[in-house]
Amino acid sequence: MMITPDEARRLLTELTESCAVPAAPPGLSRYWFQRHGHILIGDVAVRGYKHKNRWRLDDRDIRKAATRLKDLSIAPDDRVSALPAPSRRSSGHTWREQIKAWMEGAAYDTRAAGGCPCMPEPCRQTGVNDDGLPCGLTQEAFVRRHGCSTIASTRPVPLLSWSGTRWTVPRAYAELLDRADEAERRLEEHAAVCSGCGAKGDAWQWRTSSAAGFVTLCPHCATKTSRRYTGHLAGVLHGSLTKKEADGFLCCLCPSPRRALYWDHCHTRLRPRTRLRQLQHLRRRRVGLHPARGRRPAPSALHRLPPGPDAAAPPPRRRR
Repeated sequence: MMITPDEARRLLTELTESCAVPAAPPGLSRYWFQRHGHILIGDVAVRGYKHKNRWRLDDRDIRKAATRLKDLSIAPDDRVSALPAPSRRSSGHTWREQIKAWMEGAAYDTRAAGGCPCMPEPCRQTGVNDDGLPCGLTQEAFVRRHGCSTIASTRPVPLLSWSGTRWTVPRAYAELLDRADEAERRLEEHAAVCSGCGAKGDAWQWRTSSAAGFVTLCPHCATKTSRRYTGHLAGVLHGSLTKKEADGFLCCLCPSPRRALYWDHCHTRLRPRTRLRQLQHLRRRRVGLHPARGRRPAPSALHRLPPGPDAAAPPPRRRR
């Protein structure tokens, strides 16, 4: 049965209540599925389904992931390192590197707020303090900051332990996260393949939203399936556009052809201006399409907008 993300979160929380691994399903939104169309719960990849512009999850996948977490046998004394080896070149994509980034980021914010505690001679910030953390950060402050942070929908911080020389986690939990990293890598590789011609590229540059979910299209295939908006719907109310009228256009701001899903529209006159892809739609204030109050629109952005009969229309007068 298909359930909403909120229902999936409640179900997972209920099924893993007595689990040795602290499960923490994130607050899901459509942006969770942009990377590869799935979310990871432990080492189980749960696919997202989009129907009538709403995301759904299969409750069988949620139950499977919950069962695997509950069946994970944790031996408290069998522990391995929770941080990457100092000699290992960082890729920035493993769970160990994520935990290290949490520690370094929290310590940086602490020092920025209160200064280095080693004053008047600031330390070089190359070692760890008595709590096993970078200078300026205590274990209590780290737990407050990242105690609820998640990796693969689990909370690693409660399972961390400082031995006096290194941070460790239970071996079974580390192996679970290793499998989650591998699953993430495979999903990202698959998401980087164009669904039209099979070419491999950059998923973040080619991937965009669609009525059925996120799709990966290279510039050539995006041009074949979509067209540039010429302003022919400028006099139509934004809310009256049908799905057929709204789909099939290219983003007007992307440097290479990329399919868009959202309309950038005038919030005063409710008229469509142009088509933007998802991330551009979220960043429209930065490029000047929706300038902040008291600021003029950026000419570099506005000169790309297609002309339309509504462009010069005066705004409606407000009733007093």
